[in-house]
Amino acid sequence: YDRSRTYVHDNEGHKKTRKQNGDLCIKRLLQGRYSEAENVYGDAQSVNRYDKIYKNEKYQFRLNRITVLEKDRLYCRHDLGHFLDVARIMYILSLEENCSIPADIIYAAALLHDIGRLEQYEKGIPHNEASVSFAREILPESGYDENETEDICSAILFHRHSCKSEHSTLGMLLRKADKLSRRCYECTAKNECYWDEYSKNPGLEY
Repeated sequence: YDRSRTYVHDNEGHKKTRKQNGDLCIKRLLQGRYSEAENVYGDAQSVNRYDKIYKNEKYQFRLNRITVLEKDRLYCRHDLGHFLDVARIMYILSLEENCSIPADIIYAAALLHDIGRLEQYEKGIPHNEASVSFAREILPESGYDENETEDICSAILFHRHSCKSEHSTLGMLLRKADKLSRRCYECTAKNECYWDEYSKNPGLEY
């Protein structure tokens, strides 16, 4: 996947590489030049919704409990840093590919996609399934409607699956960003990791 050799058309119909388009979108965001802010970045009210997820006591309990359970883990951990890395890479990818998915949808999926690790460690439940169960509880509490909740839960449920037919656009972004977030190139346990060499990230890309 080489962003300099794959192409999209921007909002004005011009052909650009994904990297060029993403760089331009980020530049415009920083300059405040996007008038369609709700489509590109989420409106001011909706942006606060994923902060409600983060500040929810039940979410904080799970986040802290996972940190304790992974204290001696050699491999990649599932902490807030990982969740935010995934969210930010998802957002860059969505800009590069002109997906127009609001930031609060992206951040909700990223914050919740691995939160079910708690049940996996304590009860042996697959973490994507446990994450969906918790997401169905916390998303409405944080202001997400039924359709948004279903879209986010679908992306979370299938983020471990490689079959493209099972993925929505949000799900594809989540799966891709989840992998790209991993710093295999600097991991001290990469030789013991169960990922095959093809799956490991050989260098910094995002």
